[in-house]
Amino acid sequence: MSLYVALCRSMSLYVAPCQALKTMMEEDLAGERYAIKQYKSHMKLAAELEDPIIRRMLEDIIRDEEEHLKQPFLARVRRT
Repeated sequence: MSLYVALCRSMSLYVAPCQALKTMMEEDLAGERYAIKQYKSHMKLAAELEDPIIRRMLEDIIRDEEEHLKQPFLARVRRT
């Protein structure tokens, strides 16, 4: 089974099958960007509180979120 077919089947309960795949991926990208923005604002609060543990945790989370934006299937959505 191809990745395309698997994705279509997995999302069939949520949207019209396969018709909104690109939209779903675009929304995922937007969600990742929003999460990064929110975590960065939390880092400012952690700095104000002088909490290095929370700051380090948020740095790790932001790094993970930024890696999600580099995923090959998301890169293809951005190009189209």
